[in-house]
Amino acid sequence: MTDVENVRNSNFELLRIVSMLFIIIFHLIFRLCSIHSYEMSSSIYILIRFIIAITLVHVSSFVIVTGYFQCKKKMRLSKAISINNATWFYGVIFLLIALILTEKLNISLTYPITSLDIFKTIIPLDYGLYWYIGCYLVLYLISPILNIVINNCDKKTLKRIIITLFIIFSIIPTLTLDATVYTNEGHSIYNFILLYFIGAYLRCYPLDKSALLSRFTDKGKQLLYFVGYIFFAFLSVLFFSISRELNSSNEIVNYISNIFYWFHNSFGSPILIVQTILYFLFFSTLNIKSKIINYISSCTLGIYLIHENIYVRDNLYGFLEYFNVSSMTLKTIVLILLTAVVIFVISMLIEMLRKKLFKFIYNRKISCRFREFYRSYFKKIGLNINW
Repeated sequence: MTDVENVRNSNFELLRIVSMLFIIIFHLIFRLCSIHSYEMSSSIYILIRFIIAITLVHVSSFVIVTGYFQCKKKMRLSKAISINNATWFYGVIFLLIALILTEKLNISLTYPITSLDIFKTIIPLDYGLYWYIGCYLVLYLISPILNIVINNCDKKTLKRIIITLFIIFSIIPTLTLDATVYTNEGHSIYNFILLYFIGAYLRCYPLDKSALLSRFTDKGKQLLYFVGYIFFAFLSVLFFSISRELNSSNEIVNYISNIFYWFHNSFGSPILIVQTILYFLFFSTLNIKSKIINYISSCTLGIYLIHENIYVRDNLYGFLEYFNVSSMTLKTIVLILLTAVVIFVISMLIEMLRKKLFKFIYNRKISCRFREFYRSYFKKIGLNINW
């Protein structure tokens, strides 16, 4: 058996890589769009909105993948601790760098450091600055409860649960603009639970085996999913364009306009959820095995934590001020996309160093003795702790 045959399938690892790159692109483009939208030409502004619609699947795809795999796994506390440790590590490191720059080198930062920021960073349990990490950890910790429901339901019951959650956490918040069920535009554990159930359903009852899709070849399915993914991106931009045209002094018209904008911009949008499912299904049809892809995928958490750190993010995105948005062209947009790739690569290299550092510390004798100490202690009180 060759080394390639021993490597696990990399299709969903590639999805994680693409989605993380989408996150960086989205943050750059959305920031530029929010600050300078009034200065751009209509055609460039719509193109940027299309890029946003293409990349907005990033967070939802991570959660669907989590549901797809975690529904058949046991929750490991060591994984939650590992995520927490990485989050705390980068928070402290970048806080120290920011303090050195401001206190020792007298360099002013876009994001000023407050005493509250220092307090929150030192205590490794506050995820207000990383909303995704907070929601993800809660989802992961309650996954055993969700799995009991998932693994004790038949197909029909699970489908009803998903439809109910979809109505409550996607359709109703969209039509009422979060007035009835508050989901913070999909930035909440409610949306994550819905996506988790969708991922689990796709694992337990693969759509590829349905009567309709089983007639297609893998290439045919890939084309179908990709075209559907692009179609819903266009539909999202269409809703956005309509929302701009509906702006008026009439309160009812403005309310409808906000609903159309929500369809385009919210993580809980019904359009985005369907688009993310198609995006996920496209990658599910790929047959790729690569150790390199798998390793890069393992760095995606660190890439997120680095580029979204408040002391990195606000100062990093400051370079957007140098773009002449009033005369923005396709060349400028390509330059921004290349910038996203550079940020991805640099962040990945930093994360690789952190992983090597953590592995080095983990393998030291003092670390091994400490683990043996607390494991034996918990064992005495009847708990088998393997972390």
